[in-house]
Amino acid sequence: MASAKDKPVKPTVAEAAPAPAATTWAQLAKKNIKQTQPSAAGTGTANYTLSFHVPLIQPRGMLNSNNTCYMNAILQPLAHCPPFYNLFNTIGQRVAFSFNSETPLVESMVMFVKEFQELAAIKELDPFTPEYVYETLRQLKKFDSLRGRQEDADEFLGSLLDTLHEEFDQARRKHQEAMEKQQNGTKSGRHEADGDDTWLEVGKKQKTCQTRTMDMNESPISRMFWGKIRSVVKRPGSRDSATLEPFRSLHLDISSPHIHSVEDALLQLAAIEELDISTSTHAHENQLQDLPPMLVLHIKRFHYDPELGTQKLRRRIAYEMMAPSRRDKPPTYLLVGVVYHHGQYTAGGHYTCDVRRQDGQWIRINDTVIEPISESDVCVGAATPSSSMGAAEVPSLVHGQGEWDGWSRTTEGDAYLLFYMDASLYT
Repeated sequence: MASAKDKPVKPTVAEAAPAPAATTWAQLAKKNIKQTQPSAAGTGTANYTLSFHVPLIQPRGMLNSNNTCYMNAILQPLAHCPPFYNLFNTIGQRVAFSFNSETPLVESMVMFVKEFQELAAIKELDPFTPEYVYETLRQLKKFDSLRGRQEDADEFLGSLLDTLHEEFDQARRKHQEAMEKQQNGTKSGRHEADGDDTWLEVGKKQKTCQTRTMDMNESPISRMFWGKIRSVVKRPGSRDSATLEPFRSLHLDISSPHIHSVEDALLQLAAIEELDISTSTHAHENQLQDLPPMLVLHIKRFHYDPELGTQKLRRRIAYEMMAPSRRDKPPTYLLVGVVYHHGQYTAGGHYTCDVRRQDGQWIRINDTVIEPISESDVCVGAATPSSSMGAAEVPSLVHGQGEWDGWSRTTEGDAYLLFYMDASLYT
């Protein structure tokens, strides 16, 4: 371990309003980024408009304290993610803290973004350890394993976003119940919950499809990162069935030797797959129904081999600064962050990241070490499909310039998570 590092709703791009009197941030949680105008949520509420514009902040390294590089490599892109930074910065400006609250992770994120100051305010900041974040996570059952051992960065990101979403949703429900009790003189018996709904859709040639949706309550976090994927099963002579499920990242299988790029993996995700079920041939297809403002792609480099156990796929996978990159279509998503995994094993590897700053410049962060890089250092082309070479023999592509060098893949990182942002929202 190294010791040093529904279609997206377009929110209003606006500067934060002057901070009103302090209130409970649970009232803010009721408002999400779908709203384009500030609205009230009861007595003493604050105006809240989420902005996708943030000032240029001073990069700051984070100490690797007891195998925390996988957390550092996730927290850094989130700190430089405009809607994420703005959300918690706004809460910190407008809401009084209560560290005995039922939303400890939200409050630790407020403290975390406060560590990053505007560039004009200070020239340089020392590396720091967000111990309050780590300590909060250790107290939560979902993060029981965070006790001095290396973990998977994708799993950590998922658990972090899930917990933040749950805390926002819990606060919204409590505030709603309190308002109903105040207005009606009694507590409402209604209780919102995530659930399922089923209906019939009529498609081409009047063919019906039984569609089931897995509903989920909304929060500012889900509005940023959650999309919907439509999974369709087609049966000859029978009605198709479809399931709409939320996703917070797309998991891209790269195990096939024909996958050389993220685009290849996405096409494979959407490809029709034939299934043999009880002598009847079914077809299964995935369709991306809705994409979020912040799209996270997980390149699945680890797979289980019955004889060898968990193995890492270290082939180079191409990805683009703009997606899609086809010249006949306008760009949709802009790459704003990359998390790399170094080494062969999850438990013994190291994580670093590249992030795009608010001025469009890229930096590489390895715990406490921060260095400026170019776009060509971030994006790499696909490997030549020559490969009968073993993982340890595959040379690395340095700086994305197409030149091979003698470094092994044990020292060069492999792209593991890609953070994309809806380009129409980037300011």
